[in-house]
Amino acid sequence: MRSLNGAAIPPAPEVIAPDASLLPEWRTLVLSRFALFGVFALFIAFGWSTVSWGLYAVVFGLASVSYGLARCADPARQLWTNRFCLLVDVCVLGLVIRGSGGGASPFAALVYLWLFAVVLLHLRRGQIAPLPLFASVALVVLALSSWGDPHWIAALAAQAGRLALASMLGWAFLRERSRARVDPLTDVLHRSAGVEGLQELIRQDQPFTVAFIDLAGFKGINDNFGHVAGDEVLKAVAGRLSHAVRAGDIVMRYGGDEFVVASKLAALPERLEATLATPLRTSAGTLPVHADVGAVRWRPGDTLETLLSSADAAMYQRKRQRYGERGYAEPVSTPLQQRPAGVA
Repeated sequence: MRSLNGAAIPPAPEVIAPDASLLPEWRTLVLSRFALFGVFALFIAFGWSTVSWGLYAVVFGLASVSYGLARCADPARQLWTNRFCLLVDVCVLGLVIRGSGGGASPFAALVYLWLFAVVLLHLRRGQIAPLPLFASVALVVLALSSWGDPHWIAALAAQAGRLALASMLGWAFLRERSRARVDPLTDVLHRSAGVEGLQELIRQDQPFTVAFIDLAGFKGINDNFGHVAGDEVLKAVAGRLSHAVRAGDIVMRYGGDEFVVASKLAALPERLEATLATPLRTSAGTLPVHADVGAVRWRPGDTLETLLSSADAAMYQRKRQRYGERGYAEPVSTPLQQRPAGVA
């Protein structure tokens, strides 16, 4: 492996490829959902359900369309497949409710369990935005499955209130979860959450770049200007790194003055070095930032450990290129402009 900065990186250990004859997990999930429709078609054919073939065809068509939309919205296999399966599940559930009494069906309560499954799906990612959308889907399913029932409007209003309450509880739960994934000082992902994100990127089996960033001379900032100024530098660096990449990319504080960024953007190390080239304004004055960036491109077969160690090795190679071999004589930051006392 060779870093994007030109440094030679030790080759990754050989990884045994998975058996290609095994059915991929994503394909198993998709086919199993269409199998559910096949089973329900048998129920209709044998007269075990009062659902009409017309309604069945409409729901089957909606599920098929949702398959395509979910895949186009997020080409990462794991997420779009799980979302598709959730949509198919609620469509089949709507058919079951329709064929077992409509709004009075005891299966209507399963819609709330389905919404809880949506919360669990987005729990690891800490995503909040899709929850209202899925709650709206649940309401539409309940409305269609109970269409024509006596007092339909009143019953639907009650269901809407319950779904709104469930959504608010789920939203609060996801919000607390997202806060737990963030480093309290820098407001980017902490190490554990960032590593989880990297593992998910590897599972998606799509190329991306990992950059390891080390702030050279940061100890001198703490020693000379105090930990308050040091914290301000860390916050500013984290903010600049976040703005240099896309919203869905990974920016994490790996530890101390080290950060890791993962993105599919081109020329990632150059973007990061450019965004950190401008001095930072702190309570101790305007301080220059000396950051060393080592970046490597993920290749099929690379493990998480190999990827991080290679990026770290690229970063140290970058240090050697800048400061030489004698202990990495890192620069000491001195204020370019002293800020007046009392100005934050």
